[in-house]
Amino acid sequence: MSTLREIRKNLKKAGAQRKDIKMALSMMIRLEKLDRIIFPKNPATICFSIKKHRFGYYITHIISDKHTKERYYSIYLDGLADFFQEEKQKRFFWVSKNLKTKLIKYTSEELLLSIIAHEVRHRIQQDYSIKKFSNKSASLVKEKILKEVIIFNSFEFKERKKIYIREGKSKEFIEDRINPKEFDASIIENLVAIEIHRKNKNELREKIISAIKLQAP
Repeated sequence: MSTLREIRKNLKKAGAQRKDIKMALSMMIRLEKLDRIIFPKNPATICFSIKKHRFGYYITHIISDKHTKERYYSIYLDGLADFFQEEKQKRFFWVSKNLKTKLIKYTSEELLLSIIAHEVRHRIQQDYSIKKFSNKSASLVKEKILKEVIIFNSFEFKERKKIYIREGKSKEFIEDRINPKEFDASIIENLVAIEIHRKNKNELREKIISAIKLQAP
């Protein structure tokens, strides 16, 4: 098993930028830990790519055959640090307190862990027969914050599709970005950010795991 120093050295030799390597290793450490907690008997392998993903992702769960044991995640380094900073500036989530909803900007840790939770959710989608969240789930759930998350994501996905069409993105690109699996993983991503923000340290690990495994009604 390679040490962090060896991985850093190899990525630098392959041509990756220092800031991208630093961000990739931060992702790797957290992803490795979270995946191992949820899949202790079959932890995934984490791979690195110096090249960009064809659809612009910076971290992915690589779909592998359900009947094989191997599971993989890939982290794409080219532009990773800049992407993370851009996302941190433009992304918001919300928390409800005293019947009021407040928009909150992500901290670095909230954003990092929520992105990682999104990818681990994709593995759960593949490995287990879970009921995925859809825009129709909003009318079935009772918890206020979950209902708000679903409604917001429904709106966001519709707007994103309009933007992609306006930008002339290919049908393949749009279908890859706007599909039931991505919608479901985005719901979990938002819920994990909210749990981290609540900062209940004694229960945080269990809350994050519970959120990632959550099923639609």
